[in-house]
Amino acid sequence: MTTTTTPGTTGTPSTDANRSGSPSQSQMQQQARADAERHRQDAEEQARRTIDREAAMALDETRKALRFIAEGKTADAMAAIERAAGTIDVLVARNPDTALLPVDASAEIIDTAPDDLGSIRDISAAASGAMLANDYPLTRLLLGMLISEIRVRTFHLPIGAYPAALREAARLLDRNQTDEARGMLQAAIGSIVVIDRIIPLPLVMARLAINTAESLRDQDRDAARRFLSLARTELDRAVELGYSESDDEYRELGKSVSDLEKQLRGNENTSSAFAGIKQKFENFMKRLTGGERTSRVQRKSDSGDQSNASQPQSATAAAAQHA
Repeated sequence: MTTTTTPGTTGTPSTDANRSGSPSQSQMQQQARADAERHRQDAEEQARRTIDREAAMALDETRKALRFIAEGKTADAMAAIERAAGTIDVLVARNPDTALLPVDASAEIIDTAPDDLGSIRDISAAASGAMLANDYPLTRLLLGMLISEIRVRTFHLPIGAYPAALREAARLLDRNQTDEARGMLQAAIGSIVVIDRIIPLPLVMARLAINTAESLRDQDRDAARRFLSLARTELDRAVELGYSESDDEYRELGKSVSDLEKQLRGNENTSSAFAGIKQKFENFMKRLTGGERTSRVQRKSDSGDQSNASQPQSATAAAAQHA
């Protein structure tokens, strides 16, 4: 999957480099990249703070057991399974109403979408046509060109089913049924649940444009209006890229930005208007990015190789839905 840290910047208003202190296009591009990376780091740090260290240790012990089985060290494998099972039993007792415990997290910037709305619509139409024609490989390829987001991914251990799998693996290993024990451990690891939280980059860019417009309102109102126009464009990109559950909210935000542009053109006092739209934007962004997509990982067996022991592996999700 293609990744980049340059969120939609082609539409950035061009200003003279030193005109009234207004930022140039290159300066805005640099700021956009820095803002997106800051959001990514903050999101990853917040997600990693939720990790249950004991659950992560239980997963690590399971991977060690697989590695020991591959090396023919049955006693060591059994000891690792027992340590994992003991830890999970404690977690189940401590969290009787919890089905999933986070064991790892990451955040990445994925920005493959075009900057202009026309190209986005063309790709979207082509993807719809490919879907209707049951050309799923082409559909996946085209949909992969319509991503502009910070993806926060958290891996969760299903503590309800995990203990039974460990106990069965131990029973099989005790009977010297190593292949069956390996398969049971692989199935346990394969039950990891992935939860994605999406932060649309067009909204990050729109917020930056609004903040920049506010900083310019007193010294260069024309430049401020251009940045508000960019904010409206980024809101439109978010809609066209599918980052919306209600287009009405986008339209309301877009109308608020347009009204603010008119106030700037009429030399009105815009202090309260900027404060209002920023608060409205923050509330909307919190609601939009609060949704999660959940996938139960379905993947081939873990080889038990040590290089794979530290991180849950990526996998193609069997299904995805809004949690």
